[in-house]
Amino acid sequence: MRASPTGTWTRSVVISIAPPRVGLVPGVAIRARPADSRPIAEGGDAMTRRLLAAPCAALALLLAPRAFAAPAVPPDGDVVQAYQYLVARLVSLQQEQQDVQAAGMRWNELAHRPADDVAALDPEPELVVSDAWIAVDAKSCTTLEVPRIDGRWWSVQAVNGWGDTVALVSRRAFPKEPHGRFALCAKGASAALPAGVRRLDVPGAKTRVRVRIERGADAAEAVRLQQAFRLAATGAPRIAPAPRAVPFTSDALPGVEAFDDFDPLLASDPDVAPGMEALQQKVRAVGVAARYPKPRERLEHVIRTQAIPQLLEAARAIGPVANGWSRAGASGSDGADFGARSARALAGIRPSPDEIALYRATRDAGGAPLDGAHRYTLTFRKDALPAAHASDLWSLVALDAATRRVIPNALGRYAIGDASAPTPGDDGSLTLWVAATAPPDAPPGNWLPTLPGQPFELRLRFYGASPDARAGRASPPPLVRLE
Repeated sequence: MRASPTGTWTRSVVISIAPPRVGLVPGVAIRARPADSRPIAEGGDAMTRRLLAAPCAALALLLAPRAFAAPAVPPDGDVVQAYQYLVARLVSLQQEQQDVQAAGMRWNELAHRPADDVAALDPEPELVVSDAWIAVDAKSCTTLEVPRIDGRWWSVQAVNGWGDTVALVSRRAFPKEPHGRFALCAKGASAALPAGVRRLDVPGAKTRVRVRIERGADAAEAVRLQQAFRLAATGAPRIAPAPRAVPFTSDALPGVEAFDDFDPLLASDPDVAPGMEALQQKVRAVGVAARYPKPRERLEHVIRTQAIPQLLEAARAIGPVANGWSRAGASGSDGADFGARSARALAGIRPSPDEIALYRATRDAGGAPLDGAHRYTLTFRKDALPAAHASDLWSLVALDAATRRVIPNALGRYAIGDASAPTPGDDGSLTLWVAATAPPDAPPGNWLPTLPGQPFELRLRFYGASPDARAGRASPPPLVRLE
C-alpha cells in the first residue's frame, strides 16, 4: 500500500496474462502487491483483498480474450498448400530416422549396399548403390574421393532435407575431370582443405548422399569401384538431433499434428527452392492456429477432407500422363512446384539427378490397373527405341503397387533393359513382355516377371537421359493387355 495524493491508502494490482501453449487456452493470473514492490505481509487486510477481488476478475475477463483470442483459421486453400508443402520435409526426416536410428548408418561414412540387394524402397537393380548422411558445420567439411571410372555410368548425388539435389558429381557435371577429391561444405565454412580438393557448398548442416554405379556385365568390377568411393569429415562437426516428426505411413498420413512442431521443422534445414518463403509463412499460420481447440478441429477437417486426398491423387499421377505413363521430375527441377516434390516423395520415388529420367505406369492402355493376373506387351518402334533416349543405359522394373519394392520371382530377375540384352524384332522394333509366366514367343531377355494376381506398377529409367526424355517428351508406348 501507499498514500494517495488525497491521503488514502491504495494497493497496486499486477495482472499477468499467460500466453497459450499447444492445445491449451490462455490463462490469466492475478496477484496484488504494494506499489513499492515489497511483499504483502501474511494475514493482510482481508477487506482490501475482498475489495480487490471483484474488479480484478472483471478486468481479467476483459483483457484475456483481447490479448490472446484464438487467431482466425487460415483459408482452406492456404491450409491445403501448407500441408502439401510440409510433407516433403516430413518424409526426409523419416528417412533420416530410419537410416541413422534403425539401420545404424554412421555419419560421414558410406554404407555400401551389396550388389544383389534389391530389398530397398524404389530399388534400381541395374545399379550398385551406396548411401550416406553427411554432417557439416562452420569448421568441418566432408571430403569425397571418387575413383576413375571408364565404360560405365555413375553419379554422386547430394540431397537436402526437402528432397532437392544440392550437389552432383558425375561425368556430365564435371566433364574434364570427374574423378579425384571433392569437399562438401556448409556455405561460408572456414575449414581448411588440402590442395586440389574441389569445394561444393551445400545449404544445410545435414545432407543425404547416394552413389550410383552401373552394374553392367561385370558385377565384381562394379563392387570394386563402389568400395573405392570414400567419405571423411575434416573435423568434428556438431550433429544436431533431428527435430521431432510425427510418425506416419503412406497409408496413414498425419493430420493437424503434423504442424505441432512447425518451428523446428522449418528451421532445421533451409529450403533452397525459389519462392518458398510464402509457403513457410502459411505453415506458421496453420501451426499457430492449431494451438487452439476450435481452430484445430477445423484444420483437422480441412486436412483430412481436402489436403490429403489431393496429395494422394497427385502421388498417383506424379506428373503429366501420356500413353498411360507419367514423368517424374528430377529432384531440384520442380522449381516452385512444392506439390510435385511432396507427391514424388509420397509415391516412394527417390530423388534423382537431372541426368536420370523416370517414367512410371500404373495402368494399361485401357485405363485398368496393372495386375499380375494379366499379360502385357510394350512395343517400341524402330525409330523410338529406349536406347535413343539413354546415352548410357535404360531399365524397366516392376514393383509391388503397395510396398513399391521388387516382386520376388524364381529367376531373380527384377529388371530388363541393357543388362538383359533384349532381342529386337525382324522389323527393328522392340517388344517387351510383362507377365507372371514366361510368354512362349518372348525371348528370355525381353520378359519381366510378375506374380499372379499381384497388383504392380512399372518404372522405366533412362540414364544419361536425352533432353526429350528429361523434358517428358519421350513417353513409352502404351501397355497392351493380352488377356
